[in-house]
Amino acid sequence: MEHKVRKDKVVASFSRAVESYDQAAVVQQRNARHLAGILRTHCPDTRALVPFLEIGAGTGFLTEDLVQLGLSRGMVTDVSPAMVRVLGKNYAEFPGLTVCELDGERFALGERFNAVLSSSTFQWFSSLTDPFLNIRSHLTPGGLFTFCMFVDGTFRELRNAVSAVGCPFPGQRLFEANEVVRAMLDSGFSVEHFSVLDMPVRYPDALHFFRAVKSIGATNAHRDPLPPRDLKRVINRYDTEHRRADGVTATYTTLFLLGRKRGTQ
Repeated sequence: MEHKVRKDKVVASFSRAVESYDQAAVVQQRNARHLAGILRTHCPDTRALVPFLEIGAGTGFLTEDLVQLGLSRGMVTDVSPAMVRVLGKNYAEFPGLTVCELDGERFALGERFNAVLSSSTFQWFSSLTDPFLNIRSHLTPGGLFTFCMFVDGTFRELRNAVSAVGCPFPGQRLFEANEVVRAMLDSGFSVEHFSVLDMPVRYPDALHFFRAVKSIGATNAHRDPLPPRDLKRVINRYDTEHRRADGVTATYTTLFLLGRKRGTQ
């Protein structure tokens, strides 16, 4: 299924958030670490995964884990010019890494990789099958494709709050986990690992939750934000329904997948 996503809004939001991203992106950092653990389990000989392509590297959470696993030759990319500048500084001492700007949803590099990896990025894609087919064309036969992404179920507390006050959900529609698996299989990949992980995060209150989301650049890439009056109603409802002594919870639901390219073409 295709989702409406304004790529220009995605780029602008993450570029504005580049200074606050590392501190605020707690779940994204956990996701990268967990994905690296899955990779280590399934591919103990990481030397076979170079050269690799990383899509949506951000400031380098997964990149750092990949380097520690011995993947020091490949291409590290992001769609945001500001993020790419940070990546360039962070990994300037690694001559085997090429850092560049790239839209992972549509690209043509003219070369193939032994692995394509991505963490917390594909939820920003309008569709999955065409990008996955393109990724497959950039992999060597049997090449590895592993990623994680936020899926439906994320921010369920917020969805309950907006529904209760009669406001539209202020976030974009996320893919369902089964949709992603089907797209991967239909694009010519096997699936060797599949898992869905809920990560609850505590915030002092609903306002801090909204501010944290804004700090990582994860603003709505489809519709306009809620008017201030409606936003206040949602925040009040969120606090009423979900606030406890230690704050409110926001649940992030992440899908982790690992597979390989089928066929020889």
